Amino acid sequence: MNYRSRFTYFAVAVLFMAAANGHAEQVVARSVIAQNITVENLRVDGPSLRGEIVNRSGRPVEDVQLLVTYDWQWRDEMKPGPDSPAWDKAILIAERLAPNEVREFSQLSEQPLATRGDGEFHPSVAVVGYTEFNRPE
Repeated sequence: MNYRSRFTYFAVAVLFMAAANGHAEQVVARSVIAQNITVENLRVDGPSLRGEIVNRSGRPVEDVQLLVTYDWQWRDEMKPGPDSPAWDKAILIAERLAPNEVREFSQLSEQPLATRGDGEFHPSVAVVGYTEFNRPE
């Protein structure tokens, strides 16, 4: 018999608990997600983005969902252009992370990062979901 419970946090900050006898949902603040799983040492090298995710929850986690955003900052924010090249992409880190484990990730841009005189990209990464286990396995 499986006694573990699973918690799944999503971008809408909804928690799913999968127990042996059913499912329950509960709303969780984004600050809880940001406190439990962090993105650190973010580095940008041309079209390549690298960083580390750290499990600070005290429980094993898996299926960490990241949202990579390439925001576009206009040189003149008072007069932005008509075509912002900003975009984002979701990444899934499916492997299990033990408590306090650090896991590297990388993302190669699928779109060319436009070199334009009217602004520049500002990439960022946010944790938007993960599955947390109640008991270590």
